[in-house]
Amino acid sequence: MERKERVQIIKDDDYARRERVVEYKPDTRNVFLSRLNQLIWLVAAVISVLIIFRFGLMLIAANPGSGFVDFIYGVTNVFVAPFNNILAAPAIGNGGVIDVASLFAIMVYLLATWLLTTLINTIFVRARRVRNTSTIERERDT
Repeated sequence: MERKERVQIIKDDDYARRERVVEYKPDTRNVFLSRLNQLIWLVAAVISVLIIFRFGLMLIAANPGSGFVDFIYGVTNVFVAPFNNILAAPAIGNGGVIDVASLFAIMVYLLATWLLTTLINTIFVRARRVRNTSTIERERDT
């Protein structure tokens, strides 16, 4: 971890303000782990959004023969399949279905993502960047 310290003197009318700033730059390892956590959250967000589309399309009884609907169902089947038949999916009046498995999948994937990123931070990330600033103001002698 790199440490930088500097002192600034700022003169304002009748005052001179002296600031001591100490910064700690994060090391490459912390930057890499931060980017890894961001990538994991991005993947989880994309999967969740696709499953939300699936839920909405099933709710409005979208035509599965449509290219877009077929694509969404095809991509999300892999992620929702482990949660099928846990609870019954109630049908609604227009032929739509409240896909409880999709809602359950979203909750599980987001919880798993949170646990994984928290575990990575707890085990591998070193102390975060710290910035300390102290300011002293004195009236200027005239």
